[in-house]
Amino acid sequence: MRGQSGCVLGRFFWQGPTRIEYFKKQKQIPQSSKIIYELPILHILSRIDDIDTLILSELANDSSISIPKLSSKINVNTSVVYSRIRRLQSRGLIRRFTIEVNNAALGYTVKVLAGIKMDTKKRNHIMQELFNIDGVFEVAEVTGRFDILVTAYAKSLESMHHMVSEKIGRIDGVLSSESFIEMKSRQKAMPYMASGGVT
Repeated sequence: MRGQSGCVLGRFFWQGPTRIEYFKKQKQIPQSSKIIYELPILHILSRIDDIDTLILSELANDSSISIPKLSSKINVNTSVVYSRIRRLQSRGLIRRFTIEVNNAALGYTVKVLAGIKMDTKKRNHIMQELFNIDGVFEVAEVTGRFDILVTAYAKSLESMHHMVSEKIGRIDGVLSSESFIEMKSRQKAMPYMASGGVT
């Protein structure tokens, strides 16, 4: 869990009901499927207390924090924090610990979101070809006017244009695409619970 400060920011991935709630609102989960999707999540959430959510909040902000420092920060015994983290991992609330690399510092200063309309019969081929392109970071299937949203990085506008027009645009099955260059963005950790210790 430790990391070198100043080089990367810690991040962990949390599995929760947000996506299920979204699709329920969009009426894309059939009535008969509700029990399958809801009960396991509600069962897990019913067993999470304030200490768990404090730990999740702190790790979401910086997963490289040491257990003693985390323990001191939330005012919970070190052994308790350790056992809680292990339990959150075993129950699937913490899926993995990873890092957030500063892409701009490595020269990848251009970030693009590309919306793609595709021939659904060629879905698997398109997905594989997208991941074969250098610079493609994430491919998400979405609802709305696009079928896929691609997040990609490049070192210049010219190389980004080449990626979108000459590589993505020429994949067999891609019907059309629209690109959005990111100008500025802000992020924050998920506020599972305000930090400040357990009383």
